[in-house]
Amino acid sequence: MSKPAKVGDLEIEQDLGQQRLEWKLQRVAWILMLLLGIAAFLGITGSGPYAKAIVRGGTVEVSYARFCRRDASTELLVRLPALPHPKISIDAGYLSNFRMETITPPPHAVVEAAGGRTFEFLTSPGQSTLSVSFRMTPQTYGRIRGEVRQTTGESAVFTQFVYF
Repeated sequence: MSKPAKVGDLEIEQDLGQQRLEWKLQRVAWILMLLLGIAAFLGITGSGPYAKAIVRGGTVEVSYARFCRRDASTELLVRLPALPHPKISIDAGYLSNFRMETITPPPHAVVEAAGGRTFEFLTSPGQSTLSVSFRMTPQTYGRIRGEVRQTTGESAVFTQFVYF
């Protein structure tokens, strides 16, 4: 066994190169933890000022979560004027990434097409706005683009990010 090097009045083993490397790695870890904390505060983990968003396309309004967890339920809330038989179409590319759980209120009819799925609802006389909640669970990871269309052709386009 070698004798420890003398540093000042102390006899200690030291490797300044290794120590400097560890200090740098420690600073990087601190910065990463700080960034993760800021991201959580802003809404990436489900609540915060940037967690939810609303997009409008004409008279169609879609409220959704910007960030979703895979295999965790999320809500897509669609509001539109209550026409006699309002129809909401959601594009197939978006729906292929989600498993539909519930629709409230339940649709009167559902029509599958190559471009997506169309949901027809019944409204009561005097009802001015229809709010429909689609409860879904993401089945994939990554950035997912969606489009919700109304019978009149107006549409709202949005993007969600699904993480683990």
